[in-house]
Parts: sequence; structure tokens; C-alpha cells
Amino acid sequence: MNEKIKPRLLMVDDLPENLFSLDLILKDLDYELDKALSGEEALKMARKNDYSLFLMDVQMPGMDGFEVAELLKGNKKTKSIPIIFLSAINKDEQSIRKGFAKGAIDYISKPIDEFLLKLKIKTMLQFYVQQNELEEAREELKQINHELENLVEKRTKNLAESNFNLQQEIIARKLAERNLIKAQEVERRRIGHEIHDGLGQMLVATKFSIDLLEGLSKEEMNEQIEEIETIIGDTIEESRRLIKNLSTRVLEELGFDKAIEELCNRTALIKPLKITRDTDINDEHVDRSVLAAVYRIIQEGLNNVVKYSEAKHLKIEVKERNDELEILILDDGKGFDMNNPDFTPGNGLSNMNVRAVAFNGNLRIESSLNNGTKIHGFIPVNNKKENHE
Repeated sequence: MNEKIKPRLLMVDDLPENLFSLDLILKDLDYELDKALSGEEALKMARKNDYSLFLMDVQMPGMDGFEVAELLKGNKKTKSIPIIFLSAINKDEQSIRKGFAKGAIDYISKPIDEFLLKLKIKTMLQFYVQQNELEEAREELKQINHELENLVEKRTKNLAESNFNLQQEIIARKLAERNLIKAQEVERRRIGHEIHDGLGQMLVATKFSIDLLEGLSKEEMNEQIEEIETIIGDTIEESRRLIKNLSTRVLEELGFDKAIEELCNRTALIKPLKITRDTDINDEHVDRSVLAAVYRIIQEGLNNVVKYSEAKHLKIEVKERNDELEILILDDGKGFDMNNPDFTPGNGLSNMNVRAVAFNGNLRIESSLNNGTKIHGFIPVNNKKENHE
């Protein structure tokens, strides 16, 4: 059973009494607290242990806090760990700017406001955890891409030793490979935009709201804290939504039909839309990668309907036809003129078609102004036993 790991903080100050005071302030929080009496000792401990946050005094003999921060930010292991500077002397604007230039996330003047310090630490740790979750998601995508490249390389070598008929398969698979890479690039750009426009803006708003706490009255501070807690809650929900969208684990947990049902329900919460659905297929007959591709095609189709169509009704069907899956996405929205020479399909429609072609399938798009849009196509089932590598 996985146990929750407590955040570990390193407090750095050359005065033992200051470290003792920090320990008293933070002891009621569920953190592991380590202490270092010099910059040199802090660097040794940072190389040895895994920390979630550094609390750093600026004015220290020998190596000051700015020098320590610069070395920490230059180290691969510690460069992403947030630093909060504490100072009773260097309170001028130039020193504060220098602190941020050296990599600090925040700068707190002494004497320390206990409540404000705790709140900032909690916020920074939450931000650090979310950063790590996003990095893990990116690493998962990188690993998937690496596995795909290895599979393509292995398959190419095998096919190069085969006969003329298998040479034709090489051509088809190279085309699928290029389309799959294109789909991944489109997906990465979409994810990047979502992180920047959604999560990034929420984190900036959180930081800005925290900065406004200083100098407020108790009543104003309470109101501001309520606003910060709301923003943090929204940020957590947005992080969960992004991570969930990065994964197709929902297919394994719920099965294809229930996963599509959940996707439709989430869409209906965003936009009032009557959705009829017929997607009850036998998952065991279909390769998991094909199910994932069809799931993404429907997800992209729902996104397009919500963003552009102004539709009131939407019909989704996925049916087994011999050795293929037949896909239908039909809406009654405003449509578009496909005969217009200036018309070019957007990223959403292109990405759907790329996914279908990557699995030797095809999609046909039909639309006209004020008559809605129809997306219809087929993707081979690719039985697991025949295609399992």
C-alpha cells in the first residue's frame, strides 16, 4: 500500500535561535523539518536528501543566501525546488529584486508574520506538487513515444527481410507512423495551450492574491484568504482534469461504453446539449489502441461541437461492422461551407482524421451552412491476438 510522503523542508540560518523560532512556528504542520547553520551545510544536505521547499536566511557569514540559491538553481536535482528568502536586514527593493533574480519564489521580511508564512508555504508546496504531477504526465507521454519508436524500428527491420507483399505493408505503416507522430504533436500543442491558458493563469492569480495580503486589516485579510482558497481549489480541479485528459485509463476502469457516457455527461455540464448515444460494443473484440483512438476522436468531436457548432442536439454512434468499427458524429449546428475556397479544416478536424488514418481507417466530413456537420468513418478492429507484439 502506498503511504503519503510528508513534505520535507530545509531551514537555513546561521543563528540557532532563529531556526528554533521557525521550528516552533511550523511544528504544528505535518512536515519534516531539517536545519542547516550555514550555506555550505545546506548544499551538502540538499545533495543528500529530497526536499520540497527551502527557507533561506539572506545574511549569513561565508556563503550568503543569494549565493546558496544560485548554486541550488544550477543543480539539476534542486533547480525546480522553490526557495523563500527570509531577511531582517535586506528589505530594500534592490535586495528583493536580487533575491528573485537568484531564483526565489518569495521574499519575506523579518519579524515574520506566522500566519502569512504558513499560508505561503502551503501554497508553494501545493504548486510544487502540481508541477511534479505535470512533469510525470509529460514523462509518461515521452515514454509512450519512445516505445512507439522502438516498435516501428523493430517492425521496419522485420519487414525489410520479407517479400514484396510485406514491402507494401512497410509503405502503409510508414504512412501510419507519420500520421501518428503528427497526431502526437497536435496533442502536445493542445495540452500546452490548456496548461498555459488554464492552470498557468490560475497559479499567477494565486501568487498575486497572496502578495496582496501584506498590509491588509484582519477583516480584509480573511476575505482575501477565502478568495485564495477558492482559486487554489479551482487550480486543483483544473490539474485533475488535465491529468485525466492526458490518460485513457478511464477505458480500462469503465470500459468503452461507460467511458463515452462519462465524456458525454461532462460535455453536457459545460454546454446545454441533448446527446443521444449508441456505443455499446464488445471491448474484447477490439484492440486497446484502436479503442483509445476512437475515444480521442469522439473527445475531439465533442470539443468542436462545444466550441464552434452552436448545436442543440448531438448524435454519437460506434458500431461493429464485420472487422471494422463504424463511427458517426452528427450535430444540428451552424455548419460550414466546405465549397468555400478559403475553407481549411481546423486542428480538431485534422487531428481526428490523422488518428483514423494512423490505424488504417478513414473519416469523411460533410457539412453546409446552417445544416450541421456529419463525421462518418471506419477503423479496422485489429483483433488483439493477431496484432499483439
